Amino acid sequence: MLAAATKFGFGTHIYLLSAPEVTIILKFIWITSLGYGAAITLMKTTVLLQYRRIFPLPNFQRYCDIFLAFVFVWATAGTLGTLLICLPINRNWNPLEPTNCGKRIYFWEAYAILHLIMDVFILLLPLPLLNTLPLPRAQKGALIAVFCLGFFTCAISGIRITSLRASLTNTDVTWTAPVTALWSMGEVSCAIICVCVPTLRPLVTRLYNPWRRPHRVKEAREPKDTGERVTKQISEESSHLETQISAHSSANVVGEGLMNEA
Repeated sequence: MLAAATKFGFGTHIYLLSAPEVTIILKFIWITSLGYGAAITLMKTTVLLQYRRIFPLPNFQRYCDIFLAFVFVWATAGTLGTLLICLPINRNWNPLEPTNCGKRIYFWEAYAILHLIMDVFILLLPLPLLNTLPLPRAQKGALIAVFCLGFFTCAISGIRITSLRASLTNTDVTWTAPVTALWSMGEVSCAIICVCVPTLRPLVTRLYNPWRRPHRVKEAREPKDTGERVTKQISEESSHLETQISAHSSANVVGEGLMNEA
């Protein structure tokens, strides 16, 4: 959507644009603000639901439910604030509307800071449990690293907060807003990747196994081949021994017969 806004001058100084172009860009910004809130809310909800599925512990699931409630309240407040901070709503894209808006800079900063704090707590929530899992050290380290990938999202969120003030305090909004928009898209994209990483395990296993499979097959076949060789050797020696015993017995019988005849 923001890419489409560039056709109307998004990323251009406001004094180079016409009034209809500025109105269209401000509409795009307002709509994407709602979309951004919905996206990060879904990311948080998805992570917490994954936690509940992976760790079926009553106390841990209770903490997840508490965080889910916080996320719901935070998302509801953010959506209502976005819709109601300027009334009538068209004041968001029509600066000439004779109505004042609330302190948008304080609202958006508080919204973003609470979002970052919740992300940090959500990421730290399962780490004590991961440390107690009875897994090999390498596997446990890899698992913790996967969960810690979410801190990249937190870093992007922090950078976005710093760009947010510059965007909201500058009247040249069509020029400064793209920086915040890019960090917002980067944050959502990184969050989607982090949420999807656990589901990529079968793919990684599939790609990794072909390198290990020949060794495993070779190791599996060697004992079998060795056993077959030993069995064959024992069978041959037994047959040879039976032949010798049979020949020896025949010789004894012949010798006894000759002595009887004598």
